[in-house]
Amino acid sequence: MHNNPFDFNAFLLYLICLTIAPAFFTAAIYICLGRIVIVYGEDISRIRPRTYTILFVTCDIIALVLQAAGGAITSIADLDQKSLRDTGVNIMIAGLAFQVASLTLFIVLASEFALRVRRSSEDMKNASTASVRSGLKWKMFLLGLAIAILTIFTRSIFRVAELKGGFNSDLANDEISLMILESTMIAIACICMTAAHPAVAMGRRWGELSAKPRRGVVSKVSQASSEIETMNA
Repeated sequence: MHNNPFDFNAFLLYLICLTIAPAFFTAAIYICLGRIVIVYGEDISRIRPRTYTILFVTCDIIALVLQAAGGAITSIADLDQKSLRDTGVNIMIAGLAFQVASLTLFIVLASEFALRVRRSSEDMKNASTASVRSGLKWKMFLLGLAIAILTIFTRSIFRVAELKGGFNSDLANDEISLMILESTMIAIACICMTAAHPAVAMGRRWGELSAKPRRGVVSKVSQASSEIETMNA
C-alpha cells in the first residue's frame, strides 16, 4: 500500500487483519470474567465461572470464523465478481454483528453480576481473596477492563455500519471517522488491557484461582460422607 495505495488486494489484506484482531482481545476479556467471579465469590453469581468462559469464548470463536471466512471469500473474488465479493462482505458483517450481540450479552451479564456483588453481604464473598479485592491495583484492573469493553463495543458497531454500506459508501471512505471510531478505540483498549493487566492486579494468584463447588454441592457431599461414616460405624 506504500507503493500503491489503490491496490485493492493490499487494502483487503489490511482490512481483514484489522477486522478480526479485536476478536482476540474480547476472548481475553471473556476469560477474565470467570476469574472476577471467583475473586468475589461464586455463590454471588447466577452463572458458574466456567459457564461464562465456555459460553462467551465459543461465541467469540464463531464471530472470528465468520469474519475470517468472509474476508477469505472477499479476497479471492476478482474485480468482476461483485456478487462473490458482496457475499464475503455480508459474511464479515454477520461475524461483526454476532460479536456485537455477544458483547451486548456480556455487558448485561457482567453488569448484573456487579449489581449482585454490590447488594451481597461481606460473608458471602470469597474470604481468601479479600486482600486482592481491597487493593488499588484490582480496582484499576476492573476500570481498565470496563473501558476496554466499551471501546471495543463502540468500534464493532462502527465496523458493522461501515461495511454494511460497502467499500464505496461515504462512511467507509471517511478517514476521520475511521481514525476516531476504529484506531483510537482499539488503541485505548490496548493501553487499558496492558496497563491494567490482570497479572498486575492478581500476580501469581491468577493461576491459583479455579472454580470450586457451590455451597449446596459441598453440603450434599459432606452429608453423604457423614452418612457413609455412620453406616460403616
